[in-house]
Amino acid sequence: MSRIVVENLVKQFGDAAPVVNGVSFEVEEGTLTVLLGGSGCGKSTILRMISGLEDITSGSVKIGEREVANVDASKRGVSMVFQNYALFPHLSVAENILFGLKVRKVPTEERNKRLMDAAELVGLDELLERKPAQLSGGQRQRVALARTIVAQQPVCLMDEPLSNLDAKLRASMRAEIRGLQQRLGLTMIYVTHDQVEAMTMADQVVLLNEGKVAQMASPADLYDWPASTYVAKFVGSPPMNVLKRSANAPAFLKNWEAGWRAGVRAEDVILADEGLSGVVDSVDYLGSETILWVAVGDQTIACKMPGRSTVKVGDDVTCAWQVEKTHWFDETGVRRDGVQTASPTSQGSVSQGM
Repeated sequence: MSRIVVENLVKQFGDAAPVVNGVSFEVEEGTLTVLLGGSGCGKSTILRMISGLEDITSGSVKIGEREVANVDASKRGVSMVFQNYALFPHLSVAENILFGLKVRKVPTEERNKRLMDAAELVGLDELLERKPAQLSGGQRQRVALARTIVAQQPVCLMDEPLSNLDAKLRASMRAEIRGLQQRLGLTMIYVTHDQVEAMTMADQVVLLNEGKVAQMASPADLYDWPASTYVAKFVGSPPMNVLKRSANAPAFLKNWEAGWRAGVRAEDVILADEGLSGVVDSVDYLGSETILWVAVGDQTIACKMPGRSTVKVGDDVTCAWQVEKTHWFDETGVRRDGVQTASPTSQGSVSQGM
């Protein structure tokens, strides 16, 4: 069994505020969970505590049915892929892949079999005699992956493994890692600050903020049902529009409570004859889509349009969206559902200034 259960995990250095503060989540066997968040949110520290490379201040980490919080890292049944690949420059690809097996004194015949199987799986079978300096960044990452595969550990931990690669290579390596995880049935925890990696790879995303779990959900639910304004603004490109109420709040949002915020995704905003009047502040043409940034009073609304738009900076436009596309957040930033903004059959849009 390789199911991972983390309960009330805390990491504190001296008298400083905890960098990880009461984090709990579960990773089902054979699934991929992404720890997502900005710099300093505690995601890499959590991974290192699970692996045994960092001491735990308090809390519990179970792998299978076994508590491992006080178990030596080498006996936890995990392998780890680091951001910097951690390859020995003086060893060949084959020697780098086999290094851990030699340390554990795995028999030569078994080592060689694992080597060839892993090398073929990641496309390194013709590069085994090369040194790391003779490899591209993607090939070096494949060496690190192969080293994980030959270890045959049921749990794999990855700490921002693609951050040193260019955008095109990151996209192909995302697919390779996800494919390997599924084919080998690995239980994987993957750390990243890149929401694209999280959304395209994960079965489950644990979004962290200042050492705490902001939301834990599938990629689709994280995007469609953000639990707070923090999640709404973190997930999505561009971030969700989160708007405050003004004296001219739209009439159809008649139950908009004081201090609450209305959220709407950029792709749900359209240009219409009636709605929020504003001025186009900037235009981002991205090929398949165009993002308009519209200044409405002291707020800005992002509007995502397909293809190329003829709208120019300085144009007067009117933004609108369907009522049911509105997300509601209270004065503390927490999501609130079930706010009645219109009749169930209404297809209304924003119709007045805000």
